[in-house]
Amino acid sequence: MAGLCVILRRMAVGGDIAWVQLNFLWMHGLGFLIAYLAILLSNRMQKRMFEDLTVALFLRGVKAVRDVAMNVWTSSSQNGASGRE
Repeated sequence: MAGLCVILRRMAVGGDIAWVQLNFLWMHGLGFLIAYLAILLSNRMQKRMFEDLTVALFLRGVKAVRDVAMNVWTSSSQNGASGRE
């Protein structure tokens, strides 16, 4: 996961940052959907395990959104500071 973040950050330096962030969030959403469907299709999963995994995936998605927002804020503040010098 850390390697994916590094790749996305490097792509964002030379490319359109909004497009990279959109792809990043889409990949997390797709991963959540696949995990969610796999759990629903499995009859052997217990309810408690399902709830724990759902919460863990939700928190991971929230962290990903927060990380992207912090990257945008940091890059925009750095761009603003370099433009004033």
